[in-house]
Amino acid sequence: AAPTDRGWSFDVRDDLDVPPFQRRLDEAADRGPTDEPGEFHNVDVQFAYSILRTDGARRVDITASAERCARMADSEAHVTDRVNLLAVKLSHDLSEGDNAVYRVGDGSQSIDHYLVNTRETELNRDLRESEYGAVLFVENGLVLWNEDEGAYNVVVDAETVVDLVAP
Repeated sequence: AAPTDRGWSFDVRDDLDVPPFQRRLDEAADRGPTDEPGEFHNVDVQFAYSILRTDGARRVDITASAERCARMADSEAHVTDRVNLLAVKLSHDLSEGDNAVYRVGDGSQSIDHYLVNTRETELNRDLRESEYGAVLFVENGLVLWNEDEGAYNVVVDAETVVDLVAP
């Protein structure tokens, strides 16, 4: 399977310090009445990467069991059901509110999928603590359709276990 979803994700790191030449460019810039300082400041560090091997070896040799894990490509059939998933964490926390939101994939998805942590517990905190690119086993996640985003949300709550399979 190969993913065909529309999303893209980045790992995010701490902002860079503004180099002196960027500060000087910004200070010398002609500004109109609606222009704000900072036009020449680019301090964001975001990147995506992959390591492609020609020898067929994998960083982590894991295959999801069809008897134990639902494929994200089949999420429509699981809406309002609790399922187990094997997922790769494809983002940092994307939320701006109370519930942490992480983009995930399993390689089969054609529609974006997000893990939404509505209640962190000892049994699901690996979701928050794992890094970008980690492989996670999600047990008992609730699949919901998010009409506003055109995506699937898998709710991680007090009934959900998330285990780090591979960092």
